[in-house]
Amino acid sequence: MKIDGAYYYLDPTWDDNSTTVQEVRNDHIDYDYFCITTEELLRTRKTDLCPVEMPICTAAAANYYQHNALIVSRYDPEKIKSLAIDAANSGEKSFAFKCATKDVYRKAIERLFGVDGDAFPAIRAAAKKNRKINPQRFTYSCNADLYTVSIRFDLK
Repeated sequence: MKIDGAYYYLDPTWDDNSTTVQEVRNDHIDYDYFCITTEELLRTRKTDLCPVEMPICTAAAANYYQHNALIVSRYDPEKIKSLAIDAANSGEKSFAFKCATKDVYRKAIERLFGVDGDAFPAIRAAAKKNRKINPQRFTYSCNADLYTVSIRFDLK
């Protein structure tokens, strides 16, 4: 798609993590493929069989994470806690962020979800702002190809 004169790849079906047959409704939405670059697309998809020539997409301004200031350029547990609190204050069921590099992503995964991980203090801080959030539990998903992390609150 073309936004403000720049091309981006966008496919909302790639962010649908549900299946066609589900007993439990999954209303979680990811934004990993919302206005991504060619370089990001080629990490997860092949375009060699595409029947039309695809433009080279290098812009990032309309990317979901960029546009919403959810890019983490260095691992910072206080930034993660702030994102959790902002989501809790807004009544969101989850929060997500994108790491600027593979190294930042690896460090974030290790530090957030390892033994005594930083995710729990972030969830507890969010639970103080929104009493519906269970401070003891959460679920998460990661995209190692696009360096994104999504953390879903366990609601009481």
